[in-house]
Amino acid sequence: MPLVLDEYEDDDWDELPAEIQKLCEGIGYTQKLWDKDKDPECFDKDWEELTPTEQEAAAKLGYTPETWDEEE
Repeated sequence: MPLVLDEYEDDDWDELPAEIQKLCEGIGYTQKLWDKDKDPECFDKDWEELTPTEQEAAAKLGYTPETWDEEE
């Protein structure tokens, strides 16, 4: 499954659909982080360390435990 975020990586926060913004917020993105191409702190965690809310948002964005743990 392709990552939903790849489709929007060149967009500014204000250009993201509201649904995508909400999912991104679920994994810790803010407008400031997104627009500065910075990753939220949860990207430093393994899948099993994510909260259930973070896991749910990440899954809806196309991540699996395997793809999440591969991201650097």
